[in-house]
Amino acid sequence: SGTAEPAKRRIAIRCCSSAACTRLARRQAAVADALAGSTTVRVPKLVGAEPSSGLLAIAWDRGESLLEALRKDAAILPRFCGALRQFHSISIARLPLLTLDRVAESTVSHAEELAMVCEEQATEILDFAARLGSQLGNLTTDSPVTLHNDLHFRQVLVKGQQFTFLDL
Repeated sequence: SGTAEPAKRRIAIRCCSSAACTRLARRQAAVADALAGSTTVRVPKLVGAEPSSGLLAIAWDRGESLLEALRKDAAILPRFCGALRQFHSISIARLPLLTLDRVAESTVSHAEELAMVCEEQATEILDFAARLGSQLGNLTTDSPVTLHNDLHFRQVLVKGQQFTFLDL
C-alpha cells in the first residue's frame, strides 16, 4: 500500500454566548441529520462545539454564492426554489418558534456587539435597540423555523446540483 497524504479538514468557527452556542450546535446537528439523505439540499456538518467558550465549529463547504451562480445561469432559480421548499418542509423536533420576542432578543444582542465596536455611538445604539425590543410585543408563527429570518444570497452555496444553506 502507498502512503496517503492526510486529508485536510476545513472548518468555520463562530463565537457567540454559551446559551446561543448550545442552541446553534443542537440546531445545526438536527438539520444536518434531517437532510442526510438529500441529494439537493444540505447544511454543513457540525464538527464540534465548546459552549462554555461560545465556540461552534462547522465543516467548510465549497461552492459559489447563489448570487454568483445566478449571474452565470438564471435557470438555477427554479432549482433553488425547489431546494428552499424542501429545506423548509423537513420535520425537526424542538426547532424554535419565530416570535417577535426572539427577534427583539436577537436585535438587542446584535446591538450590544455593534456598540462594542462603535463606542462613540454605543449609548444611542443600545437605547434604540431597547426601545425597539420593548415595542415589538409577542407574535408566534404556526410552525418552527429552520432559519433565523435573514436568508440572503451569500448564505446559500451552489455546487453542481446541490444547495448548501449556511448560518442557521
